Amino acid sequence: MTVAESPAHVGKDERQGGRDNPEKGSVHLGEHHVPLGSSKAFWGWLTLNLSTGPTSAMLFTYLPAAIQTVANTIGHVPGSDEPCAVMGAITCVVPFGSREVDYLTYFSITRAVEAVACIITSGIADYSRFRKPLMMSAIYSFGALSLPLAALTAPSLSTLHALSALYCVSTVVMGVFMIIQASYIPIFMASVRGTPAGNPAEAELGRGGASWAKGAKVSTWGIVMSNVGMVASVLVGVIIAHAQRPPPGESLNSYLLAMTVSGAVTISIAVVGHILLPEVPGIRRPRNKSVISLPFRSCWGLVRSVSSHPEAFKFCAGWVLWDAAWFNFIPLLSSLFLETTGLDLAAGAFSIFTLLGIVAGCAGCLAWMYAFPRVSTPIKTWLYTLLGVNILCVFWGCVGISARSAIGLKWAAEFWVIQVLFMSTNSALLSYNRVVYASFIPKASEALLSGLIFILDLVTGWILPLIQGVIQDSTHNLRYSMLLSLGLMVAPVPFFVWVRVEKGTKEAGKALAGFA
Repeated sequence: MTVAESPAHVGKDERQGGRDNPEKGSVHLGEHHVPLGSSKAFWGWLTLNLSTGPTSAMLFTYLPAAIQTVANTIGHVPGSDEPCAVMGAITCVVPFGSREVDYLTYFSITRAVEAVACIITSGIADYSRFRKPLMMSAIYSFGALSLPLAALTAPSLSTLHALSALYCVSTVVMGVFMIIQASYIPIFMASVRGTPAGNPAEAELGRGGASWAKGAKVSTWGIVMSNVGMVASVLVGVIIAHAQRPPPGESLNSYLLAMTVSGAVTISIAVVGHILLPEVPGIRRPRNKSVISLPFRSCWGLVRSVSSHPEAFKFCAGWVLWDAAWFNFIPLLSSLFLETTGLDLAAGAFSIFTLLGIVAGCAGCLAWMYAFPRVSTPIKTWLYTLLGVNILCVFWGCVGISARSAIGLKWAAEFWVIQVLFMSTNSALLSYNRVVYASFIPKASEALLSGLIFILDLVTGWILPLIQGVIQDSTHNLRYSMLLSLGLMVAPVPFFVWVRVEKGTKEAGKALAGFA
């Protein structure tokens, strides 16, 4: 399958009102898609995806493991002064303000401040000259936040607080990057020769269309490059863990040193991507509107567009529910793996377990990219198949809730199988979702509608970690929290069934309210 990589459609002077006097309440769409038709732009974007991989792997695996290790070291069994166990069913509490809570409750506070940052980012990134500077600032900050972690080796309450704070801020910065990164996919799709200005998928609807092929290529290779960065960082973690050979109970130093190295790698690679990726001129800000008002104005336009773009919002709802499910499941799977294999012995095994998940993710999305244009099947069949495997994996973990059950993530071998199945189908489904959703996005609203995914995810993010914390604090059994993930995995099915893809791509030809 050949993908045309030509200069993009030039949407020059597409605006409402005169050049010198834009009509109140409207925006100038500008020369919007010009730079991303070149191979240099494509490689620049992939390099930036690669740069975030090392720190991202650390953020979602090693840093939670470090927090878990510190909390387990300084905590104690509820109602006694006995130290916490390091293997099996771990019941452990740590100080939190004036009371004591289960040590995994610390994860519940890490995402609260993301909402404001994501609303601001999605509200202004589509405007002229904001997109690339915001993304680069997020990447550099993301790497810099990992640099001090190697010094936080003392297992103390202050270390626990510092690690939790860095995890929180890093998650916020990662959210900013992911919004802007996703907004580039529809712009790349619109860079294909002959693509209509407002609707990338309208040029040739179907899997064989050049715009859809370009979207699948950009989405999949973006995920793969990020995963390659993750693999590199995990290999560094494995090397450090085996080189240091920490004594039992002191594997924390290996985690933290690997995270600091990954932060430095992120910054170094990002410099190259910064040079390669061109600026993307955005829509012009109305003269009578301040920068501060742009997020509110954009969000109001989004609300007013629900009736004119229903397919995008229906798909978004299903995606958010699925996103919340896997985002909650992966840390649970990692924490349960540590409990089952033993915290004192897990440094090397945990690194290999994480590496396997990343490799499986790369293989899964590449297999989907290869099969997508070649297998003759309705487009939704991909979604139902991949989502079905995801649901099965989460259900398997819930089976182990019963103490009488001999299966359900009770044995180490089960974790390796579930890791491969879940991560491969999860990455493929993520790539699918990004392409289909990008085909629903009107021109000049890329960051706004991409940000909607993250904003709605954070609406659940305010509630779900708190519910999970209460469940864990009450049961001290990670498998009960998997019931929440299972419900969220099943919930999006009606929304995905309801969505009509062809209708959604046609709706993308209409601008959002206030952006015409």
